[in-house]
Amino acid sequence: MITYLENNGVFIDSLKSWVKEGDILVSSDVTFESSFIVLGNITSDYNITTNYDLFVFGDIKAKRIHSKRNLFVLGNIFAEDLISNGNVECKAEIKTKNINIGGNLNSNGLDIEFGQVNGYLKVNGSIFIDNELSVSKDILSFEGITGFGKCKAHNIFVKDYITNITTEAQKVLILNDEFYKAHENFNEKKEMPEKILFDDEKSLSGISKTFNHINNVILNNFMNYVKEIEDKYDYDTIELKFENIQKQLPSLGILTENFAKILKLSEMRRIEYIEDFILLLNLKNTTPKFMYDISIVKDVLEGFFEIQKQRVDKLELRNFKRESIIQNLFFLEQRKYLLRESEYKILFTKISEKLK
Repeated sequence: MITYLENNGVFIDSLKSWVKEGDILVSSDVTFESSFIVLGNITSDYNITTNYDLFVFGDIKAKRIHSKRNLFVLGNIFAEDLISNGNVECKAEIKTKNINIGGNLNSNGLDIEFGQVNGYLKVNGSIFIDNELSVSKDILSFEGITGFGKCKAHNIFVKDYITNITTEAQKVLILNDEFYKAHENFNEKKEMPEKILFDDEKSLSGISKTFNHINNVILNNFMNYVKEIEDKYDYDTIELKFENIQKQLPSLGILTENFAKILKLSEMRRIEYIEDFILLLNLKNTTPKFMYDISIVKDVLEGFFEIQKQRVDKLELRNFKRESIIQNLFFLEQRKYLLRESEYKILFTKISEKLK
């Protein structure tokens, strides 16, 4: 058995994790005794056990995976058994015979025989069930559910279809065209204002927790406020008002903080450093569509962003500290859907070569 302890990597204080570079390929059991970020794939013919949080930049493949905390994987998860005491988030596909998740499960695709999820299940693609899946809270699939077995949950919401599956739930809803109506005021199609879709109070509460934990009434009022505010105040005054709102309503903090950062970027003629471009990517990812009603937000996150993408080959790193380099790689990997493949490769090469 191989055990990864504190000395098997470099500790990054701001991430509160040890970082292990490269792939881990072993023919024995693997145990992670500390919180780790692995910049590569993990492959074992045996068992992988994580006693703390584990973040994997690539795929993870093993006979059995047991995460005693939270598991985050940017690639695929392949295993006979996937067990987690906490949450599991997989940006690609999960293919396994059995899953048992103590918290929430979020994936791009799910293919299982048997499964138990004690929290919420959110799948951006499709769910295939060969035998039975039981979810204590709600299921949300942005495609549909198919297979040969049974699916049980508190509520089941899918976009397009449920085929060859027996369902047991308080409410089963196939959204279809209603999905697109729900996306008008949001930055990404994978978020929806639940008030348009559901009138059941319990469902509202559950779905709200699944997405953004922001009270829907407060958010809608803030959306209306944003639409009117630019006609009344200059940008500096808007920033001050947003800061005051943030003190009173901490749940809106990310939106008001984003506006302050966007103002600073608006003062730049162009971006010279990769760190500032990564900041722009993060703002593009986390700023909802209704904030674009403020013209300076739209100018920065659309026009300025597109111009800066055309010159990523001219950007350089400002900070060569290992901690900063790994953080930049981390966020670049998460936001690469905003870039063309060629743009992503240029930035990845520029950042990763400094790790050598």
